[in-house]
Formats: sequence, structure tokens, C-alpha cells
Amino acid sequence: MSIAPKRTAAAPSVAKPFMAFVADDVTRSQVERAAQDSGFDGEVYVGGTDDALATLAQVVPARFLVLDLSDREDVLDAVNLFADVCQPDTRVLVLGAVNDVETYRALIDLGVTDYLVKPVAPARLAAALERLGDTGEVEKEAAQPKPAARGSVTGVVAARGGAGASTVAVNLAWALSTEAPGKTALVDLDLRFGTTAMMLDLEPGRGFKEALANPGRIDSLFMERAMVRATDNLFLLAGEEDVASEPPATEGALDVLFELLGGAFQQVVVDIPRWHLAAHAARLDRLILVTEPTLAGLRDALRMKDAATALTDGELPVLIVVNKGGAAKQGELAVADAIKGGLPKPAYTLPDEVKAQGQAQATGKPLVQVAPRAKAAKVFVEMARDLATTGADADEAPGKSLFGLILGGRK
Repeated sequence: MSIAPKRTAAAPSVAKPFMAFVADDVTRSQVERAAQDSGFDGEVYVGGTDDALATLAQVVPARFLVLDLSDREDVLDAVNLFADVCQPDTRVLVLGAVNDVETYRALIDLGVTDYLVKPVAPARLAAALERLGDTGEVEKEAAQPKPAARGSVTGVVAARGGAGASTVAVNLAWALSTEAPGKTALVDLDLRFGTTAMMLDLEPGRGFKEALANPGRIDSLFMERAMVRATDNLFLLAGEEDVASEPPATEGALDVLFELLGGAFQQVVVDIPRWHLAAHAARLDRLILVTEPTLAGLRDALRMKDAATALTDGELPVLIVVNKGGAAKQGELAVADAIKGGLPKPAYTLPDEVKAQGQAQATGKPLVQVAPRAKAAKVFVEMARDLATTGADADEAPGKSLFGLILGGRK
């Protein structure tokens, strides 16, 4: 059941993304009323702890959660179960049936915002929700553009047409979802001709185009509906729109999107059409330029690297990846000479895997999944591990939060 915030003088002007999982209809009604008054916008689900865990494993969790754990005697153990399906900066209000001060103190020490014993008086519930949404200094710190507080965003762009940027993006995202901690998002910004969904044998979700036209719709609920789950840790955001016209994007929509993705995922891989590089360079933490092993490809990769460096005042790390290595020996000899002559040396070279790539295309699965022993698959895994190591601090969310403390204790 959806709820929308009441626009009262006490309610904030921007709704806070919210999910609640309650055990009964009475609690549902109480939570809905209190959430509306507190400026939350989201969903209230009715079910047990197992239902809540199953739902959160399938969607991108909201920043603010209410968890009714009254069906569990061991509330602390139940809370720990949610650490694997939520983000480190999730703020949580817990409802339970255990009336024990030691339980309350233990939950607060874990980072729970508040713990209320059922049945809950409406006034106490409303006050607890106000505290849940009042992030104070923690919110201010989280808003700072620090890598430790956000997921890492990697853009993948082809230096020339047909270089295989989408292949690199799909395989890298898949490798990150298995090699890096947390969840990975794969975003295809070519809403008309993108191929990432096809490479994963998935139907693109609905709503991407509308969200770009109406950025007010970009919230955790939009992500739940528009993103498609490829695996437990990999989610796809893509579209398949009319090829006759470019889908409109309202100014600021992509900033909202990237901000939300960075807060919800440890790793974000973005397949970017090369003619859109200038518009997105500043939103990236790193850029991967994909080229075939030709002089023209390396030349254009160098030109794009220089452009991206200039656009970001030299702050954007740029990696050049040569795809289809070994496919054209004569061309590669010329590339070796070009490197000696001053063109950049590639960070990674992906061997040409005709058989394995054909198998991947036929099955609708990434090469790293269908042929994990292939040389190219091993390079993708190496890339993923290198990128995960570079952004190793990304899972340390600022401030005191429930899952940040739980996950931090598991390292």
C-alpha cells in the first residue's frame, strides 16, 4: 500500500524515501498516518520478518525503514538478518514484542534509531518517525562528495563504434557483482539502441524515460519498479524507446539519478554513448575508454581521454581498455609502434574470444559467466578486483547507522 506525505507546515517539502514492514493491519494504519504526517513517501507492507527479508532481497531498499519484528523472540538476531539485504547507511525504527531494557540498549548500540514495544501509542510512533527522518549532522556529512559515503560510479565509453563498450560494461558489472562487496547497478544510458538488456536476456524495466522527463519521480520506489534484477547482487536499469526521437531528459534529472544510485549501490557501471561523454564526465568516479587494437582506435581513445581530463580539471581517472586483442595481428604491431611513439599504453587488454563470445551471445549470458576460464573472463575479474580495491572505502558509510555498524563488524 502506497502512502504520500501530507504537505503540512510541519512536513518537509521533499518527501523522504520510506519502506515499512509491519505484522498486522492495526500497525499498518498507525504507521501510514504517522508517516504521512512526518513527510515520508513510500510503501507499507504487511507480513512477517521472513516476508520482509524476501521483499528487500528483491528490491533496492529505501534509506528509511520501519521493521516490525514482533514475530521474533530474539530481536537482535532478527536485526542481523537484514544486514545482508540493506545498505550501510540505512536508518531503522524497530517495533517488537520484547519489553526489555537490555534489548533496547543493544539495538541502540547497533545503530537502530529507536525501538518501540507493541502496542505502540500513536504519539510515540509519530515522535519516533520524526527522529528517524531527522538525520541531522549525519545527513550533512553524507551529503558531502566523499568516496567513503557513496558508491563508486564507473563510466564505460567506446572510442569508436563497434569497439565493444557494452560488452565490457556488462561483463565488468557481472564481475563486480561477484568480486566486490555489496550490490552492483548496470545502467544503459542509450535508451533507444542500448544492448545491455539483450546481452543479459532481460526485458528492460518500465519508467526510465518517464523518470528522466520528471525527476521528481526518481526515488527508491522508482528504482524498485524500473530496475530489473539480473542476480542477487546485480540490477539493470535500461530502456527500449522509439528510435525516431531522443527521449527527453529534464535538467537535473540525471544528477538526481546518479545521486540515488550512488547511495543505494556499492558499484555503479554506466554504459554511456560516446556522444554523451561531455554531459556525464563530471558525474563519474572513473572512466573506461574501450577501443579495438587499431591506430585509429587508440588515437580516438587518446583524444577522448584528453577531453575527459579537460572537462573534469584533471580529476577523473581514465583507463584505456583494448578489446579483441589478437584479432588483427598486423594492426596490433602498428599499435605497439604507436605506443612507442607516444600513444598511451592500455590499462587492460582483452583477448579476442570468438568462441566464448559466440556462446555468450547465443545464451544471453555474460562471457564471464558462460566461460569463466577464458582469458578475457580472467581479465574482467582482474579489472573488477582492481576497481573494488580502489573503492574499498566506499562501504564505510558516515555516521552511526544500523547496517554500517553490523557490516563493519563482519569485516
